[in-house]
Amino acid sequence: MLIGILQEEHLENILLLQYAMLLIGGFVNEPVSQDNLRESSRVLKMYVQQLKQFNYPIRPTTHFASHLPEDALKYGCGIEALSFSEIFLLRETYR
Repeated sequence: MLIGILQEEHLENILLLQYAMLLIGGFVNEPVSQDNLRESSRVLKMYVQQLKQFNYPIRPTTHFASHLPEDALKYGCGIEALSFSEIFLLRETYR
């Protein structure tokens, strides 16, 4: 869908974020596997590093994304399973 709209390296960068969310973003109230936590952390760091290489500004929400594997570990479930109020509290913590 984005082919021809974005340069290939930028498209691949967006796909890193999607891949990381696939690994840790489930609605299941079960812990995310250690392998998925490690891989998503690695991928999100690569995602942010590439944004820096593209000279994109790193906004708080972009930085916040790099901490999502920690939240999945802390709360013992996929990040989509967190309620809105918990996400709001997390956002307030990282301000």
